[in-house]
Amino acid sequence: MDVLSLRHFDLNLLLSLHVLLKLKNVTHAAQVLNISQPALSAQLARLRHSFQDQLLVPSTHGKGMVLTEKAEVLIEPLETLVNQLQLIHQTEPSFDPEHDERIFKIAVSDSASVSLSRVIADFLATLTNNIKIEFVHCEPAKLTEQLEQDQLDLVIDLENNLPDHFPGLMLIDEDFVLCFGLQHPLSQQRTLSVEEYCSLKHIIVKTDDQSFTGYTDLSLKMLGHKRVIQHSLSSFVMATQCLIYSDYVCTLPRHLVQHASEPLQFLELPFISPRYKLRMLWHPKKQDNPAILWLRHMIYTFVRGE
Repeated sequence: MDVLSLRHFDLNLLLSLHVLLKLKNVTHAAQVLNISQPALSAQLARLRHSFQDQLLVPSTHGKGMVLTEKAEVLIEPLETLVNQLQLIHQTEPSFDPEHDERIFKIAVSDSASVSLSRVIADFLATLTNNIKIEFVHCEPAKLTEQLEQDQLDLVIDLENNLPDHFPGLMLIDEDFVLCFGLQHPLSQQRTLSVEEYCSLKHIIVKTDDQSFTGYTDLSLKMLGHKRVIQHSLSSFVMATQCLIYSDYVCTLPRHLVQHASEPLQFLELPFISPRYKLRMLWHPKKQDNPAILWLRHMIYTFVRGE
């Protein structure tokens, strides 16, 4: 199709011509199009120039106009054009989770997978066989490109690891607690001081490029304190296992501790720390996509318990 040859056509002019050919009267057509008669007359002049034909000429038997032979053969294709334009305007993507087959791809970080493991299991149990979900490892450096190229539908990770220019929903926003095993000496305490907190053997879970700096270290620094971090682990699962069989402690999100697969104990922190914010995001081009809307709603509802 030679698109360049159509550049001189104004779509609005063709719509006006469609009405003119049906009514054969400039005054009536102008009323239908909600423009002035002089404006429609000017459009007709442009149409005559484009088609190199008079298209409509004054009737010799009274009011109104008659169509030229060129105009007569344009009636059917213009009717088809208008119908197709209406179809284009009314066309919307659709999604029926009960019948449509779809594979969704969701990138989930380690912390998110641990925090949401039970929720995800409950959600998956509700899905019919036509819906499949592929969970993949979250790689923050590649997220923008993966979302742009439709390699991912959703991403769930810590807010500070995610691009801030994408739309999203907050899934979890909570505080941290000090976590330890059932046999830890702290199990006999109900509170602890900042000094006691800093004297403990800490492990952290690496969530960014700072291997031996955790969320709470900035808060401690502002208070004039510093803790000693013994080890930096690569996953929350490893951290919870380590706590069970040692006298280490770990500052973890409250939700994660309360839903851990292994029994753990915790104490409230003796200072105010940054919050644990788990966020779900998607590409702006999928903001109104019905399938992604459904998926977002389902995950958000299950996580928030609504």
